[in-house]
Formats: sequence, structure tokens, C-alpha cells
Amino acid sequence: SALAVHNGLPSSALPTDADKAYELAKSLDERNGIVWLQRGLFNDTYALMVRDELVEQGIVSISDLA
Repeated sequence: SALAVHNGLPSSALPTDADKAYELAKSLDERNGIVWLQRGLFNDTYALMVRDELVEQGIVSISDLA
């Protein structure tokens, strides 16, 4: 996972519980000045983050990027 790769951790060291994985990622990112918000109640498996410029251009789907 990105958590393992980004932090140089073996996959076997990652928690299998979602809450524990969240807390681990949050604590590891804290030392880099990254602040995590509370967990959302949705699944963002297929989410895409874009810069404000793309949002202002009306990009609302992956198809819009093509």
C-alpha cells in the first residue's frame, strides 16, 4: 500500500484494522507537518484529487480529464 511504500515499511508491519491504519498514517505524517482530518464515512477508493484550476475549468469526472 502507499502507507508502506511512502514510509519504507514492510507490508507485514501494517495494521489490518482500518482505524489502526488511519492512526498509524496520521502519526507518521504528523512529523512532516501533514494534518489529517477526521475519517469520513465514505469509501474513496476511486477518488481523485485535483488542483483548484481544474475544478474551476469544470472538471468533475475522470472522463473530463481525457
